[in-house]
Amino acid sequence: MTYILVRSPDSDETVELPTEDDNSLCLATLTAQFPDAIGLRYESPETGAMRGLRASEGKLLPPEDGWSNHVYFCTIAKGIKRKVDQDVDVASSAKSKMRTVDLIVLGLPFSCDESTMREYFSQYGEVVTSEIKKDSHTGKSKGFGFVHFKDFDSQIQVLAKKHFIGGRLCEVKIPNEKTEAEASHRLFVGQLNPTMTEDELKEYFSEFGAIADTYFPKNPFRGFAFITFIDPNVAALISKGEHVIKNNRVKVLEATPRLSKSKAVEKKEREGYYDRNNGGGQWRKMEEDHYSGKGSITAFPGDRH
Repeated sequence: MTYILVRSPDSDETVELPTEDDNSLCLATLTAQFPDAIGLRYESPETGAMRGLRASEGKLLPPEDGWSNHVYFCTIAKGIKRKVDQDVDVASSAKSKMRTVDLIVLGLPFSCDESTMREYFSQYGEVVTSEIKKDSHTGKSKGFGFVHFKDFDSQIQVLAKKHFIGGRLCEVKIPNEKTEAEASHRLFVGQLNPTMTEDELKEYFSEFGAIADTYFPKNPFRGFAFITFIDPNVAALISKGEHVIKNNRVKVLEATPRLSKSKAVEKKEREGYYDRNNGGGQWRKMEEDHYSGKGSITAFPGDRH
């Protein structure tokens, strides 16, 4: 039995592979160590060019002068390598969408100052900014503020826990965050390739979070699917990125149920989209007005009084 030296083009690690009794190399032996390999090549001592090996009936045949002491490099199908590169890039891109935001802290004691609030939240990670909103005339606290962390993991920890600051239970959330009933755990995935399988779809999206359920119509194939995550924040975040699965660019949207007209109006009122004075505005300004009692929501633009 002869052993030949084989290396992946993307790695410096060299593996010794055994040949068969007829001095050929079985493709199954090669793919057992290098799953994406479809052949071998080596550097020709005469020309310096890469020279490929002949394949026949599931075996790779040795060069005319035998296996010698060459180092053989795996040949990878371009489509497979491109798919891997694209999936890695897309996964990184989607995960980079998980950025920290200003968190609103409600129910603060009026005696709590910014240094106390910053010190409290620093136990979860580096605090970039902290602010307690104060009345512009009296300079007294309005009982709420904002905190912004450097790391996404710190933000996740804080959102998952209860907080007692100065002896009071405080609520920390993302401003204008949907309620649990409104938050969508589901993603719509469209423009699927007919060769796509449910397992491949689950394997790709499971990188972003735990999956609770999948809906994948097969008979007949309809070109779309639904992925349900346990955490609704995962669905919201990755729906903002581009995704390529098996060389197929797919369309990914957050699957939010349609609201009736009356519920849509209630939703806008509750989230502070409009007020009588400015007919809208930036979310943070509306949150400040809403929780300080200044911006009570009384009408939508265009309503008659």
